[in-house]
Amino acid sequence: MYLHDLERLYAVGNFDRINMLIDERFRTKHSNFDTLSALRAMQENRQLPKLPTFQNSDIVYKNAINTLSSELNQSNRATFRNKQQSTFEIPTELDFIGQDAIHDHSPMQVLNFLSTSRVKSEKAILLVACFRNDGPYIIEWIAHHKALGFENICLFSNDNEDGSDLLLQALADEGVITFVRNTCGADCHPQRKAFGYVLEMMPLAQSFEWVAFLDSDELLILREKYKCNVNELIAQAETRYPGERPAAICMNWKFFSGLDARFRNAPLVDRFPLQKSSQNSKSIIRRSNACSMFHLHIPIPKKWGFFVDSDLEKYTPYELNKAATHNYSGGQVNHYWSKSFEEFLVKKARGESLVGSKTLEFSRSLDDYFNYSPQNMNASLDALPECLLERIREERAELLGSEAIRLANDFVTLRFQKLVERISNGLDIDTMFADLSSKWNQLRGACR
Repeated sequence: MYLHDLERLYAVGNFDRINMLIDERFRTKHSNFDTLSALRAMQENRQLPKLPTFQNSDIVYKNAINTLSSELNQSNRATFRNKQQSTFEIPTELDFIGQDAIHDHSPMQVLNFLSTSRVKSEKAILLVACFRNDGPYIIEWIAHHKALGFENICLFSNDNEDGSDLLLQALADEGVITFVRNTCGADCHPQRKAFGYVLEMMPLAQSFEWVAFLDSDELLILREKYKCNVNELIAQAETRYPGERPAAICMNWKFFSGLDARFRNAPLVDRFPLQKSSQNSKSIIRRSNACSMFHLHIPIPKKWGFFVDSDLEKYTPYELNKAATHNYSGGQVNHYWSKSFEEFLVKKARGESLVGSKTLEFSRSLDDYFNYSPQNMNASLDALPECLLERIREERAELLGSEAIRLANDFVTLRFQKLVERISNGLDIDTMFADLSSKWNQLRGACR
């Protein structure tokens, strides 16, 4: 059963065929589900009828589908007005969003997917990212992306120990971001849950045609051909493909690294200028043409979707990450994965705390850090465009012009330093780092 096929049938009102497909897919689990009644209520913008209880039904019904029906009923057009909340929380009840691929959707999730397909976007682009114990980088990250032209930023956060919730709240109170507290259970994938929530259940996100998904250690870079501005990138993409827009604009990674023992409170772009190319990529997705962000880096598109690279050249979804080459002519994603050794220890501790009983996905080894050292990467210098640097400085100054944001940022930086001290637990970081570097380099030399 394909969600894009159901959407096409829904658009022409072929409810009998949808009912048959959903019944074939779910009949052994949800034999009493009245799909036809639900579809007719959705089409008429009425509240859904009483439905039998089954997996995830109540929480999806309460948080998504009837909210959507209510909005559609109050508007002449199927659009969401701007009802942005500055701060809210998504509970552990929604953890299933981070655990299920699209083939695991319940009937209610399928109906919710069809409902959201009716919403017409009023705005260009939303930027979404997840932060955890990333306090010292928040101001730089936001200033950087505001300089690129992002006006709507939604940041998810879970289980912070460095006090960064205080800074995120201050930024939300000032109207800079929307802040979402993502409360997760032991086996929940926080990022999949956050990205799935954006696509499936977040009214704010339904207002946008495009959504950029990044990480807290990533900075999007756009070149002069797009005037270092994301809105120009979107405009050129839509002009180039006016009839059938891309499902995603994909930017290749560049790994940036240093080989420092200690954390320094300075911009990442100044601390780590050395880079190495990568064929991996991150995406700016067209929301209406994406089924899921389960893979995190790229969307699962609808059947007719295609991707483009930084030069707006076409890829198929299956070719993109298999490509041996990369295209940086229009832009890239700077990935500051390892940073200093102290900061890596924080990342390692954070990853180990996220390793549930079913996955080792977040686990980090010391080898990971040294594998991304400049010596191993054969790294070269890569500077930001000057026009972008000046705008970043201006945005940073404006953010820190708020006393509440400045005080919160100072507090978070201090707390992060305390967190580093606690995680290192009295270790001689400089000696440990020097010894490990020497041993790793010797091993690397012996393997040549």
